[in-house]
Amino acid sequence: MSEQENLDVLRQQIEAMNAGDAARYSNLFSEDCVLESDVWGGQLQGREAAAQVIQGYIDAFSPKIEIQQEIASGDTVVTVFSYSGTHVGEFAGVAPTGNAVSGTVVTVSELSDGLIARQLTAFDNASLLAQVGVELPTGAQTTG
Repeated sequence: MSEQENLDVLRQQIEAMNAGDAARYSNLFSEDCVLESDVWGGQLQGREAAAQVIQGYIDAFSPKIEIQQEIASGDTVVTVFSYSGTHVGEFAGVAPTGNAVSGTVVTVSELSDGLIARQLTAFDNASLLAQVGVELPTGAQTTG
């Protein structure tokens, strides 16, 4: 696929998140995709894992996503996006607070046959937890 077509897949991913549609989101991943992030402790595998991860964020925050920057090189797409939402559902064991949340996420996605085969996600989870009222240990770093 062309770099433009790969960018379009990632734009569809953002559109699905904004629509709160975990099924449409997960259908953009290959069946055996690998999702990597230190936020969930390493690797998750499979389309169902992608659906579960994003459904958790949709349920907890009803996030709105805006692409800030995207770069394609062959079958790899780097996307920087901002998110904002309200803590309306349980997240990481924290009951809804009604707090506004916002932050920046960076994904590095490798595509194969028009689907996301591997995606590395990086964001400041400590800042997100602080925004929902979790008291962080002394010395914990946030950028939010």
